[in-house]
Amino acid sequence: VVKPWFGKIEVVELDRGFYKKELVYWLNEHKIPYLIHIPKRGKWLNELVEKTKSFYRGSYDKKFNVNKSCYWMKTNLFVCKGIEKKDWLFVSSIWFRDKWQVRNLYRNRWQIETNYSVHNSARIKSKSTSYLTRYFYYLADILLQVLWRLSGYCSTAFKTFLFCMVVGVESMLEKKPHFAVT
Repeated sequence: VVKPWFGKIEVVELDRGFYKKELVYWLNEHKIPYLIHIPKRGKWLNELVEKTKSFYRGSYDKKFNVNKSCYWMKTNLFVCKGIEKKDWLFVSSIWFRDKWQVRNLYRNRWQIETNYSVHNSARIKSKSTSYLTRYFYYLADILLQVLWRLSGYCSTAFKTFLFCMVVGVESMLEKKPHFAVT
């Protein structure tokens, strides 16, 4: 499905749940740049995280088998400590100078998760069986999210934005228009 986009995609960013040696091998074979957050599994990785003071980068080779054939996945490993009060492990085809470059690129992935979270929390619940009613609520939901993004208050929680907007609309409705009689 996404093959037509490969020429336009700058970096494929994947969460921990998508880390597979076979996938990294495939991405390398097709020369697709990637950044994958990986889980801390295995004694060697846990020891590496413990030894690292702030930032580590190095090559990372792992062997895997597919259909009775042996392959080597070769990539770059990054340990980033103290980002958002956590320790992070990444594999990537990109060579980063420091942990802030990794974090800044992976922030895009966090924004995707935030967008899903906002969309799900802001969804207007309806028990109506009328598709037109449900469609109207869906469009209202999308409109509110677009207003939130355009307002420049994306750093505040969506629910806080909604509360402020409702308070603002209520105060506008309470004001009575003054007509000058001449």
